[in-house]
Amino acid sequence: MRQLARRLLESMDSTFVTGGGGVGKTRLLRTVAEQFQVSRRGASMGLRVAAPTCVASATAGGVTIHAFLRLPARCFDYKVTEKEDAVRIYAEMDQKTKQRLAVTELLLVDEVSMVSSRMFTVLVHCMDAARIEFPRAMPWRMIAFGDFYQLPPVYSAENADIVLDAEAGFAFESPSWNGLYKSSVLELTYVWRQEDAAFIGMLGELRVGVVSSRLLTFMEERMAAYRKESQSSRFSQDVTHIFARCEDVSKHNSQCLEETERATGSGRAKYKAIDQAMGVTMTDMALKEALDVALLVPFILEVCAGARVAMCSNSLKHKGVHNGTVGVVVRFENCHNSALLSLGVDKVPVVRFESMKGTAVTTAIMPELLKLESVTQRGPYAQRLQVPLMLAWAVTVHRVQGLSLDRAVLDLGRCFKAGMVYVALSRVRSMNGVCVKSFVPSKVIADATVQAFYALQEGKDENIWRLSFCRHAQ
Repeated sequence: MRQLARRLLESMDSTFVTGGGGVGKTRLLRTVAEQFQVSRRGASMGLRVAAPTCVASATAGGVTIHAFLRLPARCFDYKVTEKEDAVRIYAEMDQKTKQRLAVTELLLVDEVSMVSSRMFTVLVHCMDAARIEFPRAMPWRMIAFGDFYQLPPVYSAENADIVLDAEAGFAFESPSWNGLYKSSVLELTYVWRQEDAAFIGMLGELRVGVVSSRLLTFMEERMAAYRKESQSSRFSQDVTHIFARCEDVSKHNSQCLEETERATGSGRAKYKAIDQAMGVTMTDMALKEALDVALLVPFILEVCAGARVAMCSNSLKHKGVHNGTVGVVVRFENCHNSALLSLGVDKVPVVRFESMKGTAVTTAIMPELLKLESVTQRGPYAQRLQVPLMLAWAVTVHRVQGLSLDRAVLDLGRCFKAGMVYVALSRVRSMNGVCVKSFVPSKVIADATVQAFYALQEGKDENIWRLSFCRHAQ
């Protein structure tokens, strides 16, 4: 990986790195970032890492693309072309953001399949425009990592489900894609996450939309395993559940919270956020909706001792606890913090996290002001004061892309978009770690536009690097 990372850096070209789940795309991204800093004697100036979602950005060790560009939720104007929208957004950016773009020489973007065409166009235009405004800036390039057979671009609809951003399309449909990457593609083919050859082969077929007889047999076996193991009283709390829809995640988390509260005898703490608009006029409902869409932290947070939670900010990243890191509430502590008193409570949860550094971190989680930045004015336009946690017994398929799990319960019967079944199943390291709550073969879908894109890449075979590794190289 280090040799490959150095090769990518030495090429001086923008490159698209692709391959199925578990081939090491995010691992390579982190290695490229590490080698970039090695080449600069430890300095990270000029390097930025971004991803379309909070969890993906935490896994990659960066920030969301919205945060990188300081874009608020629902910033696009679909009545105009992508280019016109990009020009408008850059023109309305503050000078500090433009200067940050101008000094960014290498931009690493993870999970590019979830970046819409419009967002990709905006990102490339803003990086280019910053060089026009600051002509002494160094040239820039982007190495994008992702698999378009996995999850498509998304946005949150009013019913809280995550759906395809059909207005914008895929990043490779952006008019900026071909100009940036031309034919520079690196395809990783060796699967690191799983070791079982049969499992790897089955996942390879599933990735391109093939429902094989061995997949059907496997799913029947793992549904039987779920029926057996779910009889255990601790099963729902101890094993991560992956659902297609947010409503099912909320229902499962609420159920687990009630069960944990009864089992531990711990009282439930309730934290109700304080939302505030700044410099704009918004109804309470509109303000709450805007913050709900943009932030992971809920308006009302209820937790008890033993609750499984995830961090919703990067305030503890210096301890290895990033946005999306999962932990367990171990107790509550009295605290007379003024922000806490504003929420009407006097105790904070103490959480034990498994940090990104592989060590346990136990820390009290204080309330924070989480802000939405605006491109139309300097500074934030809305903020939420809340304890930055969310329940995490269950997650949506969209939140697990890029992660690896030893065990998981998969509720696949309600999947609704191409790639969802494949992403959920390929998160699990072994066949024995898979428990299937529901599965419908017709939900296995490969997007026709994506198939055509990869077929076109195959036609440019001489320009594609294909990397396999021997098992002993692991």
